[in-house]
Amino acid sequence: MGIREAIFGDAGAPEPEPGAVRLDERVEQVLNQNELLQENLTLLELAMEDEGWRRLSANVEREFTRRGIENLLRLSRAMYMSNPIIKRAVNVRTYYTWGQGVTIKAKEPKFQDEVVFPQMDEDSNRAEFYSHQARLLTHVDQIIEGNIFMVLFTDEEGKVLVRSVPTETVKEIHTRKGDIRRPMFYRRVWVEAYFNQTNGNVEQKSCEALYPDWRYMPRSQPSSIGGVEVKWHSPIMHQKTGGTKSMLFGIPETYAALDWARAYKKYLEDWHTIVSSLAKFAWKMTTKGSKIKNAKEKLRSTIPDNEDWREENNRSAGGVFLGKEGDEITPIPKTGATPGAEDARASRMMAGTSMDLPDTIVSGDVDVGNFATSKTLDRPTWLKMRS
Repeated sequence: MGIREAIFGDAGAPEPEPGAVRLDERVEQVLNQNELLQENLTLLELAMEDEGWRRLSANVEREFTRRGIENLLRLSRAMYMSNPIIKRAVNVRTYYTWGQGVTIKAKEPKFQDEVVFPQMDEDSNRAEFYSHQARLLTHVDQIIEGNIFMVLFTDEEGKVLVRSVPTETVKEIHTRKGDIRRPMFYRRVWVEAYFNQTNGNVEQKSCEALYPDWRYMPRSQPSSIGGVEVKWHSPIMHQKTGGTKSMLFGIPETYAALDWARAYKKYLEDWHTIVSSLAKFAWKMTTKGSKIKNAKEKLRSTIPDNEDWREENNRSAGGVFLGKEGDEITPIPKTGATPGAEDARASRMMAGTSMDLPDTIVSGDVDVGNFATSKTLDRPTWLKMRS
């Protein structure tokens, strides 16, 4: 039923007066506008809800898939090697944890001599885990990757070799039915490269295996499950950080700081670009058009001569702008909005806060601290280091 039928009755009723028709049209316009406003309000609510919180939730779920974690690991690793803020935050935490070394000692002297010393003195074990440098590098990996998978290779005599495997190679963690706190197997897929001593070539082979958790020791130990080899003599010890308790894989502890560190780096790059641009010209010379050539020749005596003098002069800092009367070159006024390097301090603080470090430590600038902060850490940071 249309608007007119709703107001004036059935279609077979007599035609209304001209004034009533105009009223009918105005009512219909108002109702259409009201319907349009209701639709727009609904779209705004959906934009705020679905496109906001729900989209954020979906992004988190997608990003924390196995593929998303692998991409995040690569980004975190690259940022550690290239971004000074991330590198500083990770290294400071590592220094505070391991800078003074560590002593490992068994309660029983017998175990110290028969188990601890042989385990720690084995050359490859020291290179992997027990030397000071190995501890530092392992701690860095823990922070920027969020996971450490240590494989305990055990021979027939009980000798254990400790090796870490790349996080990207561990594709799945299988837990006991109904209990995600008790892992059983780690499915590892990797490409193994080895040197062929016969032909002198480096050959590659695709491998896949199941590694038991170091606490999982069932009575039945089949050699393979579903056609995949089970390495019962090479259990894995997994340590994760970052993320939540219910997540099987950890995430890089740098995750929350990556965007802020990049924003800080970009701001400084833009600031240097502005400064470099303003430094292009240091002098201004004005002369009549007929004398520009003579003035240029005189300037050549103080500027190296080459085939493209004007192009080189424009690229160099402290150049001379040479123009005729009426020519002007002035920087865009920045009164009230002059950018400075310290204006990006808030971004640096956010990056440091994400890594549980105060700005006095992340920046390495003594001017932002005082005597108290130079002598001690604040209590939360100190507890973080001990933890």
